[in-house]
Amino acid sequence: MENKNSALTVTPSMNWNLDPSVIYLNHGAFGACPLEIINEQRHWHQRLESSPLRFILREIDEKLYESKHALSRFIDTDTNGLALVPNATHGVNTILKSLDFKPGDEVLITNHIYPACRNVLFYILETKGIKIKEIELPLGEINSQLIINSVMEAVTPATRLVMLDHVTSPTALVFPVTEIVKELNRRGIESLIDGAHAPGSIPLSIKTINPTYYTGNCHKWMCLPKNCGFLWVREEARSKVVPLAISHAWGKETSFEKKFHWQGTADWSAALTLPYAIRFFEKQMPGGWDEWMERNHQMTIEARGVICNYLGLKPICSTSMLASMAVIPIAAKADPINLGYNTIDRIQEQLYQKYNIEVPLFQWTGAHQLLLRISSQQYNTLSQFHYLAESLDLIISNK
Repeated sequence: MENKNSALTVTPSMNWNLDPSVIYLNHGAFGACPLEIINEQRHWHQRLESSPLRFILREIDEKLYESKHALSRFIDTDTNGLALVPNATHGVNTILKSLDFKPGDEVLITNHIYPACRNVLFYILETKGIKIKEIELPLGEINSQLIINSVMEAVTPATRLVMLDHVTSPTALVFPVTEIVKELNRRGIESLIDGAHAPGSIPLSIKTINPTYYTGNCHKWMCLPKNCGFLWVREEARSKVVPLAISHAWGKETSFEKKFHWQGTADWSAALTLPYAIRFFEKQMPGGWDEWMERNHQMTIEARGVICNYLGLKPICSTSMLASMAVIPIAAKADPINLGYNTIDRIQEQLYQKYNIEVPLFQWTGAHQLLLRISSQQYNTLSQFHYLAESLDLIISNK
């Protein structure tokens, strides 16, 4: 079996701020930052704390607008409907709590939804009496056309909103949101796309998708510091969307952009790194961001193949439905360990404690087996995935 230290290498062209003793195969969870981006954030911290009033009163507005413009170019949308928020969960909460749902209104989701977003819907169900219709999309049979057909066949006259993941968190699948949203728009049904895993993982054009609402993270695949996400709202829906925190910028005649610009004193340093970070990663490869994302995509395909071949497992979907993550069902039963607020599967903990591998395994409602989710980022190598396959085999077979 390959030694874990020889399996761990990082991209020499940048300094990732990761523990060198751990093989980190879980970039999709919370992302990771190169030191160059962390140092840029420190610069903004220093600017703020060296003269708080000057920075907040005289400088912050211009700098945040620069960040929004850089982000709007990256995700291909306008700035008028774009708001900086802490993360995609915050964006989902903002939309669901803003909409004037009536008892009996139907919200359509799939069983691949991010659990935190399902919780928000349960809250809306309890407070406003909506109906939640959850579409079952089984692993092993899934493809883009099946998703399109299943979603559109589930739409009824009571459907008020369709809420879909762009790249699903529990199953790591790229959903055909452009095709679905096009048909929803034709029928006059609103859409909320949770793009937590999309920016920096797949080419993203919100203008092309044209949903009613889109929210995403910058701390995951764009590799920015934590506390940096966005919410975009189509023009005709902006007047009914309200920030979770109403502050000085509130007013009936105030534009969407201004209402969301100030939601109380906050740490803006992560968002202020956006212009620098987007330029920084663009320069890392000759083909810029497109090459960066394609390299992660190709390594994910190869890594999935390594694990499936070694353990005798079958892929759950075609490579066209993968971005920078992949899920593989493992022939083992779930055995969760309670860590207080969170739980972790025993095999995941064994991989970490015994083999220094950080990778998630979890029970998913749509599968009877444990799911292993791998992520591929520039600091990962194929040898790390070989080591993971060997380590998993030893644990599962009790060798």
